[in-house]
Amino acid sequence: MKNNYKSIIFLLIVFLMVGLMWGIAVNYISVKSKKDKKMTITKLTPNLMVKDVNKTIEFYENMLDFKMVISVPDTGSFDFAILSKDGIELMIQKRESFVSELPHLCDSVIGGTFALYIDVEDIDELYNKIKGTCEILNDMHNTFYGTKEFSCKDINGYVLTFSESVE
Repeated sequence: MKNNYKSIIFLLIVFLMVGLMWGIAVNYISVKSKKDKKMTITKLTPNLMVKDVNKTIEFYENMLDFKMVISVPDTGSFDFAILSKDGIELMIQKRESFVSELPHLCDSVIGGTFALYIDVEDIDELYNKIKGTCEILNDMHNTFYGTKEFSCKDINGYVLTFSESVE
């Protein structure tokens, strides 16, 4: 009977040790997998500080066929709007509203600090539509990396570079 009692205690100790080791291993794997997991970016939407939201909407609707999907306020002189085309979104926000959220930008100049690089189809048609209505910065040209491109400024001074793969 004493041998059975000792065997049962021995088995309990073994099971407890195995359980403890299993718990430590599972916890280690869980923590390690969380550390190894990479952040996933699911969307990038530029928010442009502009002088006049209404005029900017008009430019992007007329030149690039964007559609306004939301505005603040709903009517009148807008402080903010989201424009959309082909699954791409662009936020535009009036300077006063923008700097109230990000005060460190209050002395920043609107436009011209970066370029939006936009892949398109039928770049020649777009170029012919745009060339007389806004400032062309780089005329249509072929690049060494296999694209046809041109750059222009929108009405706020932001640089728009349009590109199409050359086959």
